[in-house]
Amino acid sequence: MEVSRHNRAELASLEERVAELRKETQKIRDAYSLARERVTKLRVSTAERRKNLAAAKALPVASHSQSVQYFQQGMEDMSDMLTHTRKVLVEELLNVFDIAEVGGRPSLGGTRGMKGEMTIGGLVLPVPGDMRRYSPDHINGAITHTLHFLGLLTFYLGVKLPFEVTWSGDAMGVGIPYITAGKGSELGGWARWSIKQPLHIVPSPSTPSTTGPTPTSSSSSQTPSFLTALTMLLYNTLYLCHTQSLNIPLSQSGEILRNLMNLCCALEVGQKSHQTGFGIALEHPTPPSFALDFTQLLQITSSGPIQRKPLVTPNLPLRPSDADDEVDGWDIIEVDF
Repeated sequence: MEVSRHNRAELASLEERVAELRKETQKIRDAYSLARERVTKLRVSTAERRKNLAAAKALPVASHSQSVQYFQQGMEDMSDMLTHTRKVLVEELLNVFDIAEVGGRPSLGGTRGMKGEMTIGGLVLPVPGDMRRYSPDHINGAITHTLHFLGLLTFYLGVKLPFEVTWSGDAMGVGIPYITAGKGSELGGWARWSIKQPLHIVPSPSTPSTTGPTPTSSSSSQTPSFLTALTMLLYNTLYLCHTQSLNIPLSQSGEILRNLMNLCCALEVGQKSHQTGFGIALEHPTPPSFALDFTQLLQITSSGPIQRKPLVTPNLPLRPSDADDEVDGWDIIEVDF
């Protein structure tokens, strides 16, 4: 009896062991099947990669060069188109603001000056040494026109200027314009002039001149000065001309409108920009190639003696509105500040 029980117990144990072995065997078979499927997929993927690699090796190198040349030509064509568009906009801007030379290209109207002076919107913008010959309202109007022109011109050309213009009315063209240094390098010494300077003349009987004394350093002695602001405008103009490969000598630095007109008529205008250069993008202001020092320009602008004298212009063909101003063949305009 005991032997029979022992045999039955051992048989049950062996059956359980066999069942466990069958389960383990099935697990191994399932894992083997998954491994075979994975190996098959890897073989297919490897074969596909080898096929692609062989096709890539068989592709001629010349086709890559042709693709590169095609895209380069496309960029050059786009650059030429953009340059042409900028030139058209600049020429149209020159006509809209009616920048002209007295005695040269006829102006559409406004105040006449001496032969050789430049006008914008019919208003003469003289060099700094001749500004006393005009009323403050006249100078303010001419400068406002110039600021609007310069703002649109730099927008079309995509050029960032060293000095930035803001308006007291918190909107472009509204209120009194102020000018101050923007962010840039220390080259040229312009970035230190961070105090806002008014590009506006306030008429006052006690004011001996429209420009006034101006400090020649950027220390704490910086005080708001129209002449300092005007020098900043001159510096912007000279830098803008430099960006378009038009170099202006210091002897002509005060002729803002003439320099801007020459810039608009230059052959290379529109080719270089801070925003879209296509390989010839401009450096941020001011690069080492622009070696003009702001303090030097300020000294040159304020060094010339200013004589207070009436504006005398030769006898030119008059418009009907100017007939009453003619005296013995000359137009004499006396301005009191």
